[in-house]
Amino acid sequence: MTTLDRLMVAALMWDPDRWRPSTVRRRCRAWIAESRRRHRLAWVLAVLFVLFVFPGVVGAVATAVPASGSGAGSTGMVNSGLSWMGVTDSSGVPLSSYMFVTDRGPLGGLLNPGNLAMSLVIDLELAGWLVIVTTAIWLMGATLSLAWMDRFGTIVTGVVDSLTHQVPLPAMVGAGVAIGAVFVGWFITRGLVAKAAAQVVMMIVVSTLGPILLAHPMSEVLSSEGVLAQGRDVGVSVAAGLLGDNHPKPRTLTASLQTQLADNFARHPLQVWNFGYVIDDRPACKAVWTAGMNASDEEAVRNGLKSCFPAAGAATDRPSVGQLGAGLLLLIVGIVVIYFATVFSFRIMWASADVIYNGTVFLFWDIPFGGFIYGVTQTSMVRRLVDTGVAGVRLCANVVLLAAYTLFLGRMLGQAGGNVIEVFIIGVIVLCVGVVQLKRMNSRMTKTTLAIAERIGQSIQAGGVFAAAGASGGGGGMGVIGLANSLPASSGSGLVSRLAAFSVLANSPLTELAVGMRTPFRPFARLERAANTGWWSAQAIPGLAGPNGWWTQSVSDRELFARSARHAAESYGGLDTFQGIAAALLGLDDARIPPDAAWGALRGAGMTNDRAMFHLDRSWGIIDGNADTNPGAYRHIAHVVSAMNRAHTSASSLARGERGGTAIEVAADYASLQRAAFMYQRANGSSNVRLAPRERDFVQKYLAQDDDYYSKHIIRVVQGIADGKSLNALVKDHPDIDKARGKRLRAELAGIDKIGASRMMKWISNEESGNVMKAVNAAVDDPRNALLMREARARIAAATNTSHWLHDIPTTSMNTVTPPDPRNIPRARWGAAMEDVDDYLRPGRN
Repeated sequence: MTTLDRLMVAALMWDPDRWRPSTVRRRCRAWIAESRRRHRLAWVLAVLFVLFVFPGVVGAVATAVPASGSGAGSTGMVNSGLSWMGVTDSSGVPLSSYMFVTDRGPLGGLLNPGNLAMSLVIDLELAGWLVIVTTAIWLMGATLSLAWMDRFGTIVTGVVDSLTHQVPLPAMVGAGVAIGAVFVGWFITRGLVAKAAAQVVMMIVVSTLGPILLAHPMSEVLSSEGVLAQGRDVGVSVAAGLLGDNHPKPRTLTASLQTQLADNFARHPLQVWNFGYVIDDRPACKAVWTAGMNASDEEAVRNGLKSCFPAAGAATDRPSVGQLGAGLLLLIVGIVVIYFATVFSFRIMWASADVIYNGTVFLFWDIPFGGFIYGVTQTSMVRRLVDTGVAGVRLCANVVLLAAYTLFLGRMLGQAGGNVIEVFIIGVIVLCVGVVQLKRMNSRMTKTTLAIAERIGQSIQAGGVFAAAGASGGGGGMGVIGLANSLPASSGSGLVSRLAAFSVLANSPLTELAVGMRTPFRPFARLERAANTGWWSAQAIPGLAGPNGWWTQSVSDRELFARSARHAAESYGGLDTFQGIAAALLGLDDARIPPDAAWGALRGAGMTNDRAMFHLDRSWGIIDGNADTNPGAYRHIAHVVSAMNRAHTSASSLARGERGGTAIEVAADYASLQRAAFMYQRANGSSNVRLAPRERDFVQKYLAQDDDYYSKHIIRVVQGIADGKSLNALVKDHPDIDKARGKRLRAELAGIDKIGASRMMKWISNEESGNVMKAVNAAVDDPRNALLMREARARIAAATNTSHWLHDIPTTSMNTVTPPDPRNIPRARWGAAMEDVDDYLRPGRN
């Protein structure tokens, strides 16, 4: 394929829609929004463009205009680009003639490339800065002087005069009066006397204003002494008065304001940028600089300054990096100044345009036609009158702000002396504050306009001052029509009336009967009908609903669930404590409430500690599951062993700093251990068995368990006696009891019968369960003390041994706890690690 073929294929596959400006803009915006890095890069490039590229381009364009001056200066080339604005300083020097004075070297800098490059960059900065600052000064001066209004007013006046002769005003007036009379007759027929009287008065007022205003339309607005000019004069006078001028002359002050702005925003900052001083403070240097700028002669300025101000003249020997940086700073400040000028000027012109637009529509629509017609057209006329009045007030207020800020900055910069740049930067901050205040003021005025128009329109539609006389007929139009007549047109009374009618239709019982559903125009109306129909059909089943129906019976046990949980929690620990929640879970278990209903029961009891509820429910689930894997063991002993193993494991993990060990989990395990110990102690009862001294001494020796082998056989022999077997037969037939131990057992158990042995067995069971409960309570009360945890493990191990010996269950690592080794020392970090656990387990602190 040749190159020509490739080009033809590319042309055929070209998609012009892909490269439309709007499409390209959306693609670029989407590409930038894909990541934060692209977003930041776009902002950086935009800032660099505003600070460097845009001023350079403006400067290059401005300097591209041929110069008429004879000097070798830098800004002689911008005269034609800016001279049309006619902005001059107080000495009569046009800002378009300003230049940066510096020595570029022999032959225009060709022999000194460094100075040449530096001066070229400064020249571009100066040209861009002059365009920005000159435009801002011209914009503020032209806006305040209303010079633009002369040209614009001539055009508008001509158009209005032409319309006066071309528009058939008599025919419009006749049609408007006829339509307005129809409304008067309609109101009288319906008995709305107040509205009829108000309509007649309104038609008379409009017909009276017509000949007066249409004689010289817009003359009072656009003339040099008209409303807008007077509003400007009032604003300037107020601003001058605020700054201490008790006898201001608005016209003179407005004319001199532009020259003051030129001195303070352009002349003096340029001198500080170029020479480091405001040389206007020296009359001789001021004259030299003024003459040089007018003649565009750099050499004359340099030579004159070296004579009258050597320090300033020395700054012109060569361009410097400091001057380059100062130019960049002035560029940034200039951008803020032109933004300030643009915003204020736009607001003032907007207010003027509002006056002209509303006045034109009022003259050629409301006066000859719309003002006679009751309803939206009359309220629109009122709205336009209010908009016109508020626009005049807005114009005056904006002029006050603009004049006040410019006069204030002018005086502040005029008294700055050599600190022009510093004061200039402070002034820029003041300008930014002014823009914010301007936006807030105009926003409030817009809201005020709407409120005034709505009040007046509402009064007109309700009958105005005649409402009291016709009160008997004023209330007959309620409902949809009355709602529409009570609202102003500016707030959308036509739309409101239609919406009201639609709402009445949608909620009507007749509509429901016709369509077969309630509110048929609402979203999901059909789905709502299906859901309601299904629910009602179910409720209609005999025996299902009602206070004693099956459905009520199925959920009535929820009260039992909540009451069981609340009673248990309040009896031990309190609501939302770890001990209280553990007790509530035990109370639910005692009431045979299924585990899947526990969470709802806790909520119904008023508990809100979700974290504690979750960890306690999870902890007991693990403990109960591990206890089921301990076959043959006593059920409560199995739970105590499982709970101790769980609590000891989680606490050790927390003390070692292992991953997964958390204080709230350990607190839940401790509370669950306390629950298991309570269940074990409750099942065995209290120690209310009284034994004979010999019997008590024997069981106390057994509880000490100094010799596990001997203790194991003792408990089995006592169990055999309780079962009705003789002591001699038990000792003789026992293969693991030697003669010495047998002799000792006969001596210790002599005279113990079946009843005594049974009481001894019960006492041992009660005492061991009580010891376990006491030890566990002590460990839970002070979890920071590792010795208390070791004591609880020892007590549980002893109780486990008794259970295993009686049931002949072999001891494994899974069905017993690890007995503490007295030779081991508790971990040093145990107390510090268990501080948070102690906080969780203390009532009122979790």
